Amino acid sequence: MMTFYVYGQRLRMESAVVASNTIDYLAARFVFQTEDWDGAAKTAVFEGTGKTYSVLLTDDAISPEDHLNLAAGEWIVHLVGTKAVGETTQRITTTQVRFMVDESGAVSGEALPEVPASYGEQILAQAQEARNIAKSVRDDADAGKFKGDKGDTGPAGPQGAKGDTGARGPKGDTGARGPAGADGAKGDTGPKGPRGPQGEQGPQGKTGPQGETGPRGETGPQGPAGADGAKGADGAKGATFTPAVSAAGDLSWTNDGGLSNPATVNIKGPKGDQGEKGEQGEKGDTGATGPQGPAGPVNVPTTTKPIKGNGSGGLVAATPETDYASPVFMRKVTLPAASWNSSTKQQSVTVTGVLTDTTAQCIYPAPVDTSYDSAWNSCGVLCVAQAANSLTFQCSEVPTSAIEVYVTVITLSYKE
Repeated sequence: MMTFYVYGQRLRMESAVVASNTIDYLAARFVFQTEDWDGAAKTAVFEGTGKTYSVLLTDDAISPEDHLNLAAGEWIVHLVGTKAVGETTQRITTTQVRFMVDESGAVSGEALPEVPASYGEQILAQAQEARNIAKSVRDDADAGKFKGDKGDTGPAGPQGAKGDTGARGPKGDTGARGPAGADGAKGDTGPKGPRGPQGEQGPQGKTGPQGETGPRGETGPQGPAGADGAKGADGAKGATFTPAVSAAGDLSWTNDGGLSNPATVNIKGPKGDQGEKGEQGEKGDTGATGPQGPAGPVNVPTTTKPIKGNGSGGLVAATPETDYASPVFMRKVTLPAASWNSSTKQQSVTVTGVLTDTTAQCIYPAPVDTSYDSAWNSCGVLCVAQAANSLTFQCSEVPTSAIEVYVTVITLSYKE
């Protein structure tokens, strides 16, 4: 029995071993996990070894009576469904699944031959029969069946001549094997008759044998563009360089990406030479009050974080996510298999830095395991909600193993 799972337009096959040369044995069932296919007539299309077979599903299954007899080699299967929606006919299709039908070996052969006993085996058989007779006589003698009066010992007789070896018996005849029935010759395809008017739709009958493939028709008009491909992997994480100035005027840098920092430089210029004292001038009239002079020296804190004003003319270290937003950060979280809710098929995990406001951040979850048949892909895992320092994930099928996820958070400046 082959088992397939259908989620929307995605077709997945449960691992199975299929051998060739079967006759009306193979069967398949299809589990539809979404409502897209409700009320549709579903057909499974098998392509392989130069053949294409279409099988109409009955109760979402293919039975042995549908003659799913597949030759050895690679096969491709997909589904096609049609149903009436209003005044139009809707068609839904699935992705393809590839599987192998293995060779099974010969299904018939000759009868095993009868092997006659060899000359040595015949001699051994006769010797064993003689031993059996001698033992029987010995047993009778031990039981006193032949005991009489002891006579005189007679003279030793001459040794007799060795007897001739008996002739080998004839081999029995092997029973005759019944002849196999010959296959009937395939009849020629008759000419195609004119198309008659369409009659009322009768009850659905069993699927007939696959007809010969007709000639290829002309290429139809180009179909609509396909859906966008899957999102590419996130780029490497960038680094933020933060400056700091000491009281002595030394400008240094730090970064959160483990990169080499620029060399520290002193941005305070040297003190100039004192000029010559000029002559005392005459006292002038008192001038108007001048503008406010520049502020005095500011105590610059030693920190690797950005610096902000404290509202009193001083400087302090800025607080992340309060005074400024981190542009991009990434965290790795784990979705344990035991933490899924069996009813809602959801679980929530802590992701520090995530905000409740969906317009303030763009969140990209991606599995650590990027293989096609990973638990993330096969179980249809999606991120469906966010809250303060938390993300909620939902699956179409509860995974049986833990899933590791990279979460990339990009800070946004939302404007209407």
